Amino acid sequence: MSSIINVVNVTKVYKMGEAEVWALKGVSLEVADREFIAIVGPSGSGKSTLLYVIGGLIRPTSGKVYINGVDITTMNDDKLSEFRHENIGFVFQMYHLIPRMTALKNVMLPLKLRGLSGREARRRALEALKLVGLEHRANHRPTQLSGGEQQRVAIARAIVTEPKIILADEPTGNVDRKSALQIMDLFTRLNRELGVTIVMVTHNLELVRYCRKAARLLDGRIVRIYTSSEYRKLAEDMTRGV
Repeated sequence: MSSIINVVNVTKVYKMGEAEVWALKGVSLEVADREFIAIVGPSGSGKSTLLYVIGGLIRPTSGKVYINGVDITTMNDDKLSEFRHENIGFVFQMYHLIPRMTALKNVMLPLKLRGLSGREARRRALEALKLVGLEHRANHRPTQLSGGEQQRVAIARAIVTEPKIILADEPTGNVDRKSALQIMDLFTRLNRELGVTIVMVTHNLELVRYCRKAARLLDGRIVRIYTSSEYRKLAEDMTRGV
């Protein structure tokens, strides 16, 4: 199976006054097309930084990132923004819904930004809401929705443009366990039925079992990639901190 994401020897260094903080230290990672992979590790290990570098939200200090064979590290900001809109959907821990807009209008927004007509954007947004089981809540504003429902609206917004890749940063961090499992079931369906590649950052090992692989970061480096049959070993290694 060909890779859709290829991270090659990426570093990310932040300047803190005269000090340098190395968030990523020569990270390389290949993600196959239609893969569902978790990125795990303790707080401060570089998980979110790696995800944002993959998504082009943060530029690496050095190294290359290829998405579907395209080197995004050489793109200017305008080209990179256009590429993201066409290829990548983002789901964050904070839902980032616009409070004054209904769920439907929040999901329509990326399509409107692409210049689609109101009728076509509405049709596709309703389809996305139906896919996440919230078409009956289309006219509700975020304050009228539960945390789990808001996250599902955010997922609908991420998939409405039919991206090849979804990048999710702690997508269940602000919801209860029941909602978290519903969200993971939804991701599993998106991956298996629609063929969407999903890269998910999480600290919750209970959720890793939904993924086919898990890349473990420690101090800015990938120390090991675990297959689903090795998740007991992953839990043991994370408990021991090795």
